Amino acid sequence: MMKISNKKIIITAIICIILISIAIAQKQVSTDTFYTIKIGEYINENGIWNLTEDPFSWIELPYTFPHWLYDFMMYQIYSIAGWTSIYISTILFTAILGILIFILSYKKSKNEILSGILSVLALYLIRAFCVARAQMISYAIFVLVILCIEEFLEKKKCIYAVFLPILSLILVNIHMGTWPFMFILFLPYFAENLSVKLLNIVNKFKSNKEYKKYIEKKEYDFYKIKLKKNENIIKLLIIMIISMSMGILTPTGISTPYTYLYKAMSGTTTDSIIEYTPANIESIYQNIIVFFGIALISFFTPVKLKIKNIFFYCGLMSMTLAQARHYSLFIILVTPIYVEILNEILNIYFKENLNISRKIINMVYTPIFIVMIMIMVSYKIYKPKLITKYISGRIVPIEATIWIKENLDYKNIKLFNEYNYGSYLLFNDIPVMIDNRAELYSPEFNTKTGKVEDGKNIFEDVVNKIEKNIDVYEYFKKYGVEYAILGRANWEFYNELETDKKHYEKIYPLEEKDIKQNNTFSVYKIYYDSEEK
Repeated sequence: MMKISNKKIIITAIICIILISIAIAQKQVSTDTFYTIKIGEYINENGIWNLTEDPFSWIELPYTFPHWLYDFMMYQIYSIAGWTSIYISTILFTAILGILIFILSYKKSKNEILSGILSVLALYLIRAFCVARAQMISYAIFVLVILCIEEFLEKKKCIYAVFLPILSLILVNIHMGTWPFMFILFLPYFAENLSVKLLNIVNKFKSNKEYKKYIEKKEYDFYKIKLKKNENIIKLLIIMIISMSMGILTPTGISTPYTYLYKAMSGTTTDSIIEYTPANIESIYQNIIVFFGIALISFFTPVKLKIKNIFFYCGLMSMTLAQARHYSLFIILVTPIYVEILNEILNIYFKENLNISRKIINMVYTPIFIVMIMIMVSYKIYKPKLITKYISGRIVPIEATIWIKENLDYKNIKLFNEYNYGSYLLFNDIPVMIDNRAELYSPEFNTKTGKVEDGKNIFEDVVNKIEKNIDVYEYFKKYGVEYAILGRANWEFYNELETDKKHYEKIYPLEEKDIKQNNTFSVYKIYYDSEEK
């Protein structure tokens, strides 16, 4: 039961989390969101019975819809009030995530003040990731998974065992690419119990050797590390196996959830997409320093570190060093661990101060004062968003897209486009050569025979060859490209199309009214040697 004296503090913390969520949620639409909404519209009109063929690229390809349920949901949200409702949903998902971090931190520490402060800080640190993407729901599900595991192991209530397969079923349909990571969250609990089991085996061997009576232990303390065996661990293993079987309950194919991540990681797309590349150690060194700082403090205090928390931290850090995209997950799941350790230290040395702090915050005007301070801080963070547009013309070709739809037979042309803005063209019903669905354009996913060598490596051709200005004309010829849309950011590529008058004719922008400061995209018609210009 929640103590009455803590209610004001908890409510104040939740209000602060909501305020920081409003401040940090990204207003400008991510390029992924364009294809997300378009796929959702496709599913809304055609159902989920054929989610194996891509309807948006003019290069006919098989496609796996890895987050079809999220796409469908976001389309329904978009249908309410356009980009405004997408933005509101981003704020809502951010707030839900922050509140769940707070709940898990409070559950581990029973310190509502520290949980509130570090939950707000965690959200601020991951602000760049708070966008309209499926990861926001994935993160929330991961926190819920840990909550359910902890509650099941401690309270042994079957309701938490039921929740885990349900969360697995939701996650595999919401964001298939992150689904395998759910089961990594089980591993520290198994590792802790296995460690106790191994130590018991060693002690049994020693007892037999020394002719002593063997006593099985459920807990071990090694100076500053403690391990504890849980009798419910076998049941948790069974629950995990049941949760893994939820992968067959998707409309994308029985085997797809079990092979999707492997295919994605074995392809060449991971070499070119920033979020798949290894993290820069400089970007996460602060967290390494913080953890080892806390660990160092614990060596000079009576605090003991739980072995499962050490497993969690090391596992998450390894994932983050391997791929930059795991940084946000690292912050989210390590925050409750920090809260738990810091709370133990504070309770040893500053318990009276904590009680005084609770009394002060529970005074009539203190919560109002804290909220007012948080409003001012949040507004300062939010203020730049007042002039931020949902869609930036410097990132996607707004004017050029309008021109293409008004002047070309856009539904039937073979248009070359670059990777980053393909989703915007797709959103506007223009068939694309490539877009942000990187896996679709790699041979591991688009092979029709099951053999990688029979697939088309469009991603490699466009991103790693054409965009680096290697035999542009030959690759256009390879795919029979008729038109090309190109941004000036890729200067060498842009300059080649501008100077080679034999093969490329600029058809937009030509008129003065179309040449604007923020219009950085041009459209070209392509002529091959056998054609007359």
